[in-house]
Amino acid sequence: MQIIRVLSAVLLLCLALGETAPAQVTWSNGVLGFNLTNAGRIRTGLTPYTSGTRELDRLTIVVAQSPTMVFDYNNDQDSSGLQLAGRIIVAGADTAFEALTDNGYSNTPPKIKVRIAVMTWKNTRYLIARYRVINDTTISMPLSVGALALPYAGSAYGGETIKYDAASSTGYYYKGAKYWGLRLLGKTPTSFRALDWNSWSTDPNSEITSDSLRYAFTTVGGWDSLSLASPDGSVMQLNGGQVTIAAGDSSTFYYAFVYGTTLPEMVASVDSAVARFNRTFTSVQPVTSSIPETFQLQQNYPNPFNPATVIDFQISQAAQAKLSVYDLLGREVAVLVNEGLTPGTYRVTFDGQPFASGTYYYRLVAGSYTETKRMMLVK
Repeated sequence: MQIIRVLSAVLLLCLALGETAPAQVTWSNGVLGFNLTNAGRIRTGLTPYTSGTRELDRLTIVVAQSPTMVFDYNNDQDSSGLQLAGRIIVAGADTAFEALTDNGYSNTPPKIKVRIAVMTWKNTRYLIARYRVINDTTISMPLSVGALALPYAGSAYGGETIKYDAASSTGYYYKGAKYWGLRLLGKTPTSFRALDWNSWSTDPNSEITSDSLRYAFTTVGGWDSLSLASPDGSVMQLNGGQVTIAAGDSSTFYYAFVYGTTLPEMVASVDSAVARFNRTFTSVQPVTSSIPETFQLQQNYPNPFNPATVIDFQISQAAQAKLSVYDLLGREVAVLVNEGLTPGTYRVTFDGQPFASGTYYYRLVAGSYTETKRMMLVK
């Protein structure tokens, strides 16, 4: 199977920061290698990576507004007028590369831009992709977002098995002793969808799929599996739910793509990626060493805030603590803390930059204690 708009040439990136980068870049963290194009397509495989040894043919973003308006790589994504995908600085990442895409290829709605960053750390079995979805219109838009993966297990299409591991919230595929997983970070996935290629496309050699099918793949609930893909391959998609993005505003989704030689090893890679995400993009810090008498969740400050706010809470006895953020519809949009904590007072910073302006709720669950408070993001 040949996916249309696949770029065959793999050019090496100039290592020095600030130098001109090519229209696609290839990099290795010592374990995994990846290729990012200026149109936002990500490929990956084991080091030494080449196009011919990839294990993932494509990871791309899907943004659905309606059954007739879906932003996807195959029909819409263009390089937003930029010729290059370049190296950037992301605090906490060893190396990061970025591409900016829009719907310039089709010039059809939804009119958005997506800023894509691929972040790596040395000798790890995961990559983290950050998708910042930007509303490029003058009106607010409700948009559903997912990440679509096209397996290329064993550097070939077909023969892979696709499953969803509910315990680790990971969709994955495997063929032989190679397991590749996709995990949404900082949010709770709303569905995982999988289809054989011949059910996905009307052409075994091209991606001929309707917007209505892409919309259903992104918005309809379910946790699919695929026992064995046909020789033409398969597709899978992990969805992050719907967000309403104000005009000119943005919302950000993080996905980890992980590797292991067994399912337990792949899940361990997922755990490492989640821990890295929590350390890099959300962190909880002890404030005092004294032991509080009660559990307590404090009001965030400042409130209203733009773009970040601080939340303090107290743990009076050792407990598994989860601090989550919810939108007005009660959907969990961020997990700030999810770990066992010893007694003490803790502080966490919530970065609202990826989220739209509005009212949010944050809830602390620690043992039998539960408390919820309200906060306002004003941009």
